Amino acid sequence: MSLSDVSPEDRSLFSPSYRNVTIGLLLTILTTAFEAMAVATILPEVAKSLDGLGYYGWAFSAFLLSNIIGTIVGGELIDRLGSAKPFAIFLLLFGLGLLAAGSASHMWVFILGRFLQGFGAGGLNAVPFSIMSQLYPDHLRAKLLASISSAWVLPSLFGPLLASSIAAASSWHVVFYSVIPLLVLVSVLTIPTLQRYTHPSENPAPFNMVRFRSSVLLAVGAAVMLAGLGLQGSFWMLPVTLLGLVLTGFASRGIFPAGLLRFARGIPSGIIVRGCSAFAFFGAEAFMPLGLIEIQKFSVTQAGLLLTVGGVSWSIGSILQARMDSRAGPEQREFRVRTGMALLSTGIAIAGLSIVGWLPGLLVVVGWAMSGLGMGLGYATNSLIILGQVKEGESGKVSSQLNSAEVLLAALSAGIGGALVAWGKTADLTLDVPLKLTFLILVGVSLLTWVAGRRVVESS
Repeated sequence: MSLSDVSPEDRSLFSPSYRNVTIGLLLTILTTAFEAMAVATILPEVAKSLDGLGYYGWAFSAFLLSNIIGTIVGGELIDRLGSAKPFAIFLLLFGLGLLAAGSASHMWVFILGRFLQGFGAGGLNAVPFSIMSQLYPDHLRAKLLASISSAWVLPSLFGPLLASSIAAASSWHVVFYSVIPLLVLVSVLTIPTLQRYTHPSENPAPFNMVRFRSSVLLAVGAAVMLAGLGLQGSFWMLPVTLLGLVLTGFASRGIFPAGLLRFARGIPSGIIVRGCSAFAFFGAEAFMPLGLIEIQKFSVTQAGLLLTVGGVSWSIGSILQARMDSRAGPEQREFRVRTGMALLSTGIAIAGLSIVGWLPGLLVVVGWAMSGLGMGLGYATNSLIILGQVKEGESGKVSSQLNSAEVLLAALSAGIGGALVAWGKTADLTLDVPLKLTFLILVGVSLLTWVAGRRVVESS
C-alpha cells in the first residue's frame, strides 16, 4: 500500500487513532532510557563506594538475566490480559528495584536491586513490540521505531550529565531515587491509555509453562556460567562454567525457534542479529566508562558524555533508516542491516583500541559514534524485517524471543568482561589487559551479525 492510499488521519504517529498510545510508549522509553544512562555513568563510583569492583559485571548481568524472565512473563501476560495490567505490575517492580539499589550499603544489596529492576524492565520491554504489531500499520512502524530511538536523545544528552551532577552534589544514592517520580508520571499518563487501546487476544494459547521454566533455567544457567568464570584459580571453575553452559543451552531450546544455531533464514537469523549486536554494543557501553575513568583519566562527567555520543548517533541512524525505508521500501532493508552491523564492528574496534591506548584517546568519540550509528541503522531495520514475518497471534512470543536474545547476550558480555576485570585484579594486572581481551571478544562476536544479516529475510 502506498502512502497515497492511506487516509490522512492514519498517516502520522500522532493522528487521533495513535496519539495516546504513541505518547505512552515514548514516555516509557524516556524513563527507562534515563535510568540506563544514569547507571552506566555512575556505576564506577558505586563500585568504589561499596568496595565492589570485583562484582562490577554482576551489576549489569543481574539486571539483564532477570530481564529475560520478565520479558517471557510479560509477553505471555500481554497476550492474555492486554497491556495495561502487566504494565502496571512491572512498573511497580521496577520502582521497588530503584528503591533497593538506591538504599544499598553493600554491593550484593545493590545487585539485588538491579535484579528487581531487570525483572520489571523485562516486562515493560514486551509492551512496545506487541502494541506495534497489534495496532500500527506497516507504513508507521519504521517511524515508530525511529521515534522510540529518538526518545533516547534527551536521556543520552542530559542523563549522564544529570547523573554525575546529582552524584557530585549529594550522592549516587539520590540518582536512583530521582527516577521514581518519573515512574509515577508514566503510570498516570500511560496506564489509562493502554486500558483503552489494547485488549487481550481473543483466543490466546494456554500460558506456556515450558517457556516460563525455560526462561528461569536460562537465567540460572547463565548466572552459573558467569559465577564459574569468576572462580579463577579454583578447581571448580571449569566444572561450574560447563554446567552453566549446558543449562543455558538446554533452556534455550524451550525459548528460541528451531534453526537458530544454523542461522536459518527469517526470524532465527533476525534473533541472532539482535542478540549479537546487543552483546557487542551494550558490552562496550558497560566497560567504556570504567576504562575511560581509570586508564584515560576522564572525569565521571566526561565519560558519561561519551555515552551521549552513542545514544545520539543511534537515534540519527534510526531516523535515517526510517527515511530510507520511506523512499526505497522493504527491498533495501537487508542491505541496511548489513551496513549497520559493519559500522558497529568497526566502531567498537576503534573505541576499544583508543581506550587501551593503541590509538589516540579522542578517537574513542569517533568509534562510539560509528557504533551508535550502526545500531540505529541496522538494529531498527532488523526489527522491521522481523515484524513483517510475525504470524497472527505470535507477537508476544516473538517479542519475548527478541528481548530474551538481546538481554541474554548483553548479560553474558557484561559478565564475561566483569570476570576478566576480576581476574586482572586478582592477578595484579593493569586494567588495560582485561579490557583488551574484553573488546577483542566484543568485536569477534559482532562479526556473527555479518553472517546472520544476509539471512534475515525468509526468501532471497
